[in-house]
Amino acid sequence: MGERLALAAASAGDVRALAELALRSERSGDHRHAEQLAQRIAECGSTETLTDLAWRRSRSDTADAERLNRQAADAAGAWGERAGELHAVDLWPHGLEPNGRRSVSW
Repeated sequence: MGERLALAAASAGDVRALAELALRSERSGDHRHAEQLAQRIAECGSTETLTDLAWRRSRSDTADAERLNRQAADAAGAWGERAGELHAVDLWPHGLEPNGRRSVSW
């Protein structure tokens, strides 16, 4: 499915095709395009693709994963979701400090 058609489907409320395009872009190494698509999906009310990208990137770049999870959390606040609920616990089992750094076990 082409990007134009996926964007039309997303504007009608179905973000699945757009999410698939974002994940394809991520797998092919086009991280910027994947993020742009994930942001569009978040604007439609779903932060799942952002948190999925964060999870994928956490294996190699935790700072980038944190940034994406923050974007998901910010977008979720606007929509009333609990962004990153499944992945954030795996990435930061003790949570994040107010400055965005990982909390340590106490």
